[in-house]
Amino acid sequence: MIETFSATKSVTAVAATTALAQRHRVIVVETLNASGMRSAGGSRKKGLNRALADAALAEIRRMLGYKTG
Repeated sequence: MIETFSATKSVTAVAATTALAQRHRVIVVETLNASGMRSAGGSRKKGLNRALADAALAEIRRMLGYKTG
């Protein structure tokens, strides 16, 4: 079975959020202005820009919300 990169990331996010929810009673998620972090700095922050765009932070927050709430 060949998985796409996107599907692999999704499975990893599910596993990570499940582990966090099972191991910790309290999980605090900081609200970041990711778009603001990406805009300032230009090309010298290419790695950060790529990582923030790829992280799916809202999806991880949503998963933690229903697994702990």
